Amino acid sequence: MNQMMLFCAVALWLLLSTPAAAGGRQPFDTFDPEPIIADCWSASEDLRGAGSAAAYGDGLDITQACMEEAVLAQIDQWLLPEFTEGAREHLHALRDLHADPYFRIYSHNRYCSRSCGLLPGMRYIHHYIYLLETILRDIAEEKAFRNADQPSGFPE
Repeated sequence: MNQMMLFCAVALWLLLSTPAAAGGRQPFDTFDPEPIIADCWSASEDLRGAGSAAAYGDGLDITQACMEEAVLAQIDQWLLPEFTEGAREHLHALRDLHADPYFRIYSHNRYCSRSCGLLPGMRYIHHYIYLLETILRDIAEEKAFRNADQPSGFPE
């Protein structure tokens, strides 16, 4: 009986002494990624709808740069400083690794002789932008999850 009471007392003390239970942890600044994503796409809407492949490509470049900056801003706010070093370079390396297989899928397949054209060759940029959208949504979801103080460590 005494061991059980001691166990309960220690468990209660450990539970109440955690920083989150004691109010020691500050909540994370959460954000909604959807307006950011929409703003990045709308920043290039005129160019992407201009009717020329060159303008379309320029528009994708604008959206990509906007999304990269949004992801980097959230990484700077979310991660510890020692993990943000080189984030831009890592993102560019990810872009390069991601672009190569998609560029080959859309531009160098069996159904195109020499080239599939300029627009199919730009589809890989869309996929990279979609990856950036996913990263931004994942950061937002993780911040919201951490603010919820779910004891199991896993979403329900």
